Amino acid sequence: MAKPAKTARQTPFPLPWGWALALLAILAAAGPPAAAVETADFAATLKALSAWEDRSSGTPGHRAAADTIRDRFTALGFETVGVHRFALPLRRHSESRIDLPAEGRSLPLNPINGNAISPGTIGPEGLGGPLVYVGPGDLPNFNGTPAAGAIVLMDLASGRNWLHAANLGAKALIYVDRGDSPRTLFEEKHELSPIRFPRFWLPLEAARSLLGDFEGAVGSVLAENVRLTSDLRWEPAMGENIYCLVPGTDPDLKEQLLLV
Repeated sequence: MAKPAKTARQTPFPLPWGWALALLAILAAAGPPAAAVETADFAATLKALSAWEDRSSGTPGHRAAADTIRDRFTALGFETVGVHRFALPLRRHSESRIDLPAEGRSLPLNPINGNAISPGTIGPEGLGGPLVYVGPGDLPNFNGTPAAGAIVLMDLASGRNWLHAANLGAKALIYVDRGDSPRTLFEEKHELSPIRFPRFWLPLEAARSLLGDFEGAVGSVLAENVRLTSDLRWEPAMGENIYCLVPGTDPDLKEQLLLV
């Protein structure tokens, strides 16, 4: 990133837009140079930002949120508002699916960002094998289950028990999300090592529509043969930082740049 500027006359330091929202709150409380900021206006900004489910870098939600924050800085009356763009690698997801060929049924899957390097792509030929359900994925739940070569279905509230499935030779894993799941349930499953073990998640109702009443069948084979495909790959993309320079009012201190 660029080095911080020493005076207000130089190019202001780029502010990641993820933090720009916090600065919006500060500016709203302090008051803009031209007009008072209504609390309702700030609430409307929060509502607009929360309307996009995915605001990660490179997504349409990211671009829309960045535009909203930049527009709000401008609307607050500040003259020096700008964007610093930079290149970065991003995972691009096209489509992931689970197919039950014998039943002629299929559902889309959501990939898990499982590790820092391997994106979890599955080629057009797909991964095939029996689908087994192991509930929370504790080791006793695998007793009598043909995990080797299987696709494992596991509850999202299972900590790092996915490692049991990987160590026992499973090909891939699908989490069942029961809804209102905290972010920590996803974050705790991230692995820094580049292990190639594709993982996905499926809402509970979608799993029931595909598999019926599977929840009482822990340790059982739910389908003799399923097929997974997933197009998830690294691609170059452009990210951006948004910055806003708030002029100082003290005649002696306004030439000093305070970075937030």
